[in-house]
This record gives sequence, C-alpha cells and structure tokens, in this order.
Amino acid sequence: MSEPQSEFLFPGFAWLRPTAHLGELYATLWRDAQQPLSADEPPHLAKFISEFPPNEPSMDLDDDYGARAPIRYIDLEKHPLLAATHKVQAMRSAWREKAIFLVRDEYRELLKTALDSQATNLRQKANLLVTGQPGIGLSFACAYFILFLLASGQPFFFIGHRTTMYHFSEHGVQFGDPANRVIDTLGGREATTGLLHASWLLVDVEPTAGWGIPPAFINTKLALWTSSPGDGLRPYVKEFKAVHWYMQPWPGVETLSVARHYEIPDDECFELISAFGPIPRDIFLRRIPSESAVNSLVDLALHSYFVEFVKDLLSSGGSSSQAMHRVFLVSPVRSQDGSLIRDAFFVQFLSGRIAQIAAQRAASYIGPLQAQLTLALNQNTTRAVAGRLLEALVHEQLSSAELEWPNVISKTAPSVIEIRGKAHNFSLHPPIFQLPAYFRPSSLTFAAVDSILLTSEHVVLLQVSVGRTHSRDFTTMLQLVQRLTTLATPSDHDLTTIPVVLYALVGLETTAVRGLVKQAASSLSQLKGLPTNDWLATTGLPSSERLLLNKFKVVGYTYSYLTGFDSTV
Repeated sequence: MSEPQSEFLFPGFAWLRPTAHLGELYATLWRDAQQPLSADEPPHLAKFISEFPPNEPSMDLDDDYGARAPIRYIDLEKHPLLAATHKVQAMRSAWREKAIFLVRDEYRELLKTALDSQATNLRQKANLLVTGQPGIGLSFACAYFILFLLASGQPFFFIGHRTTMYHFSEHGVQFGDPANRVIDTLGGREATTGLLHASWLLVDVEPTAGWGIPPAFINTKLALWTSSPGDGLRPYVKEFKAVHWYMQPWPGVETLSVARHYEIPDDECFELISAFGPIPRDIFLRRIPSESAVNSLVDLALHSYFVEFVKDLLSSGGSSSQAMHRVFLVSPVRSQDGSLIRDAFFVQFLSGRIAQIAAQRAASYIGPLQAQLTLALNQNTTRAVAGRLLEALVHEQLSSAELEWPNVISKTAPSVIEIRGKAHNFSLHPPIFQLPAYFRPSSLTFAAVDSILLTSEHVVLLQVSVGRTHSRDFTTMLQLVQRLTTLATPSDHDLTTIPVVLYALVGLETTAVRGLVKQAASSLSQLKGLPTNDWLATTGLPSSERLLLNKFKVVGYTYSYLTGFDSTV
C-alpha cells in the first residue's frame, strides 16, 4: 500500500497501521473499482467462499422460503483474516476449527436492495434500516458488506462501536471517534468532501438513548444500519429518511444443514426448532431458556395490552423488549404471489410450544385478553399471533373435553397428532390414532389452514388467522386432504368415504366471520364451476380431485373461551 495522502484524511481521523487486522484485510481484499457495482462477488472474494449441499428433502422441515440452494460459507479456520468484525471474531473463537461465516442468500438480497437504493442525486437515495428478529444474522450481514465493498473498491465508513469508526478507500484505512465533534466538519476540504459523498456508511451498533450517527454522514452515498428493533433508531429513520428492510428468519433447510456441520443431530435440531423457534444463534449454541423464564415472558405478554404490546416490542429498546423476542418471531410480510414486502412486518409466536404455553396460561387473563384478541385479529401485524393463540385455546379446550363443536363433535377429548412438513409432503406423528383426532402443524407457516379436526363424518379445516384480503387457497386444501386420507390410519375407518369437508372460519365477531364466510364461499363456488379445460391450468391437479372438492363446504363460527363455539352460518 502506497503512502497515504494527507489531503484525504478526514478531520479527527488517523491512518491505521498496515499491520492491524483491518489493515491486513484491506491489503488482501481491496481492489480499485473497475466497473459499476453489481451483486456478484468479485473473483478475489468469491475464491474464499465454499459450498456444501443442503440437507436431503425432509418432511419434517418448514421450507417456505425458496429453493434448496447450496449453503455458501467462508471457512474461518482457514481464512481467519476474513473475520471482519468483533462479533464474527467472537463466533470464530467459540467454534474454533468448526467456525464458518455463512453467506446467506438474504445478504445478497439486501445487497441488491442497497444497490437499487443508491442514487447519484442525494435527494433521491433511500437509506436502509436492516432489522428484524435478533439472532438470525443482522450483524453478519454488515460483516458481509465489509468484505464485499472492500473487494469491489467501494469506499465506505464502518461504525461497529460507539467510540470507533473506520473509513476504507483507495487511499488507505483511517479511523476516528464518532463522538468527536470535529467529525461534523468531515466535508471541510474539497478532497474529503468528494470522498464523503462517494462513500457508503455501514453501522452495526445497538441503539441507545443519547447516541446517534453524526449529522455529517447524511451526505454519504448510502447509509445502512443493521440492528435489532429499538427506540434509539427513530432519529436515524427520521433524519436519514431510512426505509425499513426486515430480514427473514432462517428456513429449516438452512438451519438443519448448518447444524449438521456443527454436529448437532437432526432430531435434536428439529426438537429445538419446534420448542424454541428457528433462531440459529440459540440452536447452534444450545442457549435454551428455562421453562420458568418462558412462562414469565408469556405472562408478561398476556398481561399487557396485546396490540400495543407488540408495537412496543418493536419500538422500545429496553431489556424487556429484547426478552420478548424469546416469545415472538418478527418476519417480513409475504404477499400473495410469494414475494416479500421488506418494509412491512408481522409477528407470530416463536414456536407452537410457546403458543401452547400461552394458551395454557391464558385462563388467568381471559377477560381482558378476549377483547384484545378481537382487535389483534383485525391488525395485519398481530393477526398471526392472535390467530395462533386462538387456535391454541381451541386445542386446549378440545383436549380437556371442555369444548363442543356444533354438529361435529361433542365434549370428547380427541387424539392429538403433530403434522410435520407442508401440505404436499407432511408426515403424522404418531401415524396411528383413534378418531376423533386433532391435527396440529409444527410449522409456523404450514399451509392454508391452522389445524384439522377429523371425525368419522367430517374433515374440518380450521382457519382463524385470516383477514378480509386473505386468499382462500382451496387448491392447497385439496392437496392437504388428499394426503391426509392417504397417510392417516385410524382404526376401523376408511377416510376416503368421509362425506363432508368443512372449511371452518373461526373468529370473535359475528359480522367479521360472516363477511369472511361470504368471500370464501364465493371463491369455492368459482372453483367448483371451472370448465373442465381450465381446471388443470388453474389448480395443477388432476380432474379426479373435483370429486373431493365437491365435498367442501364453507362454515363460520364465533368462539369464546367461556361459552365455546356458536355457528354463524
């Protein structure tokens, strides 16, 4: 590296010695930019990235997030220099020879968004706040950007600590203290002004009151802050006009594949996901909260005003809000065509087990909770949580033989069967049972229904977490029922002869449920009326499935924990 040029040294900064870790990383990766940035890794970075195949297809995984692409990673045992931040270095120290830096597809999706967001006109750019569920790799996305920008020759600032920041450019690596007020004069000279405007800003600091990004950095080419949700981010969003970008949690195939690398048995990994949620940091390190801790957190959630509580969860930066991420999972919204809406989020329980704990403890709060659930079911952000809790309450009462389902089942405790997988490939655990039976998906995003009740006369597809704009996927329901009748082996019953399949919409308000039933019945009628020539193109299913569809009927119920079901249609 040539001698640094002093006119490019920012006020309050000093040149980093070449033998420092980041100095050596700069010498290894930096290349002067030859062409506009693209989302493809430059060859001298790509050579450090290896692959291993994803796990074989399993019926036990929730793989709703795309194709089974190879798992891409950097072996930090072989390439320790590429541990660019202290968080990556801590992970390397913990895992030693097993340490890998996973290059998630999510990071490349974020990179594409960042490249689209930058603009030569500073008034048109869109800065980014990268946030979401803690423990899924928010900070590691920032570390990946450091490697990528170095290899691409894109100058940038990096703030990874409240008292230290770095700048990388063709002129070298310099560092300073973001709290030093002289930083406000970064653009004081022509040379540094041009460098400031050409630079990206990466921030990976947890937000706290009283600390913020120096105002001078509003003039960078693009700013990107990776952080768990917190109240301290509001000034950044306001002053930098930042757009939220919610990172999606790990799919099961990704989690299981990396868990195998860490020699965690498949069964143990699946049980951890089912019990405590798809949080890789906790799974790989086996950092499992105690039962009493989970109970206390669930009580706090139920005792609070439900909808406002979830909003506070994502806006406050206190320890209690961070602890609540042990109960709830934050994800970007998925549209009807399968694409992700990155600037919108929804919240669901971390796992079916935690949802069931909430249902078991809900009786103590059922008075105020019933009203809160009504409101929560009408909010896009909280509908998944409210729906899951409502289904768990139904399950809890059915299992205790306390609940009668009108014209379907009397107060009889059904067998409870776990469904693992998706509508087209799920398995039943246990596979042999007695009727009536209640089937509960372990997946948080199972299919078109929330649970299934099976009797000798009915298949009841229970749906509670829907809104007015919900798409009723009867094609998926057909696949689900077809597979259920193929797999299920209750004693002395032929499930193919069951005469009725009820799509049961359950809610808390009569008017709302009736509206949903009307919409669903209209969709079902249109599907039943499809011309033969259009059936295959529309559903992708053989025409023989129309016989099963003719058994479908839409019904609606209101539910109260105190009085049970009441048929509305």
